[in-house]
Amino acid sequence: MSAPISSAAIESLIADGSLSEVDQSYISLCLSSKEKMTPPIYSHFRVYAVVTYLDENGQLKHITGANCESCSISGSICAERSALVKFREIKFQKIVKLYLVSDGEDYITPGIYCRLFLWEFLCEETPIIMVGARSSTISNLKKLYPFPPPYLLISGREVKEYASNLAANMESFEEKHPTLRSFYQSVIKCTSKDRKDFLFPIRLAAGFRIEEKASGEVIYEKVVWQEKSLEYGPTLDAVTKLLSHLQ
Repeated sequence: MSAPISSAAIESLIADGSLSEVDQSYISLCLSSKEKMTPPIYSHFRVYAVVTYLDENGQLKHITGANCESCSISGSICAERSALVKFREIKFQKIVKLYLVSDGEDYITPGIYCRLFLWEFLCEETPIIMVGARSSTISNLKKLYPFPPPYLLISGREVKEYASNLAANMESFEEKHPTLRSFYQSVIKCTSKDRKDFLFPIRLAAGFRIEEKASGEVIYEKVVWQEKSLEYGPTLDAVTKLLSHLQ
């Protein structure tokens, strides 16, 4: 069972004027809805999200989402993402705020994967209000994920041209790091193995090199590429594939 929310969890935000009465009502909605949820059968940890938005007529409305788990953890979905996918079905002017509560003693933040997903919908200054049983805070994507990928919101039809223009305007990595020139080129070459552009047009590769500190001699290096799958969840990104070699 989750710990009950104490008044101290949000009273500081109320005292400094950070939370309006509307905010408090949506936090209450989150909390009451979470308590009605059936806990996920694996983690037994409940997370609930409310996203407020302005509809086509400028009226404030909201949608909700809850975390849902699968026996394959990569097939599970977080509360904030389960709420945001509903925006594919509605027309709206803008997202106003995201409220997030959980069974945790302290507030939890969206994970890195969710922060990337949020960038597809929220503006960098959109308030994200996170509440736990004993603590709360307000943040935004500018603070939580200040350096998102450069390909956000670029359509698949435009991404190749966009990438070419981006590369032309970036300082040459080879000029800045001449000792890594051959290694960098091997990583670039490795992207050719990331095929299946019909599934997803962005090709990714990654690598790491371990050198002897004193002599600079290469002890070990590895380069891998992204493995795309017909389903989203089983796709292996390049950095994740490197982990087994780092271990």
